[in-house]
Amino acid sequence: MLGNKRVRKNCYKSDRAKKSTGVKSRFFLCLKLFTGIFFLGFMSFAFIFCYNFFTQWDYFMTKSIEINGAVSLPDMEIIDQTGISEGENILSINLSMVRKKLLGHPWVAQAEVRRELPSRVVIRITEHKPLAVIDLGQNFLINDRGEMFKKITEKNIGTFPVITGLDFSDFNSPGEQAGKYFTAVLDALKLWGGSNYLMHGMTIKRIDVDRDIGLTLYMSEHGRTVMFDIGYDDYPDKYGNFKNVLSYLNNINRFADVDLIDLKSSNRIVIRPVFHQSQTKKQKEV
Repeated sequence: MLGNKRVRKNCYKSDRAKKSTGVKSRFFLCLKLFTGIFFLGFMSFAFIFCYNFFTQWDYFMTKSIEINGAVSLPDMEIIDQTGISEGENILSINLSMVRKKLLGHPWVAQAEVRRELPSRVVIRITEHKPLAVIDLGQNFLINDRGEMFKKITEKNIGTFPVITGLDFSDFNSPGEQAGKYFTAVLDALKLWGGSNYLMHGMTIKRIDVDRDIGLTLYMSEHGRTVMFDIGYDDYPDKYGNFKNVLSYLNNINRFADVDLIDLKSSNRIVIRPVFHQSQTKKQKEV
C-alpha cells in the first residue's frame, strides 16, 4: 500500500521560487535602467560642461579673420556681413549660418568659411562677375552666367553695356535654358563684349534687341558712337567680318566717316556714311 502512494510536489515552494526569481529580474532591470539614465545624465552634464568651458575659454578667442577672393568688396564690408565680432569664441561661431549671411550679400556668388584653431577664421568668397546691365524698366546687373544678381540705380551703371528690348519672360529660371533673345545677347557679349572689344579703342555702350530684326550694338570710340546691326545667329562669322571691315576702314582712314555697319548677313556688309551737318545745309540751300 505504501509503495503505491504518490509523492506530491510542493507547489508552495515552487511558487515562492518563481516569485523570488521574478522580483530579482525586475530589480536588476530597474537597476540597469537607473544606471543607464544616470550614465546618460552624467554624460550630458559632462558634454554641457565641456562645451561651456571651451566656448568661453579665452584661448579660443577670435583674433584674426582672413579674407580671400575679394576683388571689389572691402574686407570690412565682408566681416560686417558675417556678424563675427573680434574676441568672439571661435568654437561658438556657427559656420553654416555665417556662410548663409555671406551668400545674402548681392555681390557674393560663393562662400566658404572654416576655423583655424586656436584663433583664426578663414573666409573665401567668389564675387559675381558683372557682364552688363539689363533695362527692364528698372536696371539689373547680370553676371557672366547670365544671372541677374543685383538691382542698381541709373547713377551707378558705370561702364557696363546696357541691354534694352527684353522683358522678364526672356530670362531663364535656375536650371532652365535661357530664351532665344537673351541667348543671342549673351552670345554677342561673349564675342564683342570680351577682351577683344578693346580693339580700336571701342567699347559697347548699348545693345538693342529687336525681336524681328535682331541685335544692334552701339559701340563707342573716343566719344563717337557707331551702330553695328548683327541680327541673329552666325555670330562667329559676323565677328570675323566685323574685324575685317574695321581693319580696312582704319587702313584707309575712313572709319571716322562711318555711322552704321550692317552685318546682319554673313555674306554681305553694308556701310552707311555719316550724314554731316554741312551736307544738310547744302541740301537745304539747293
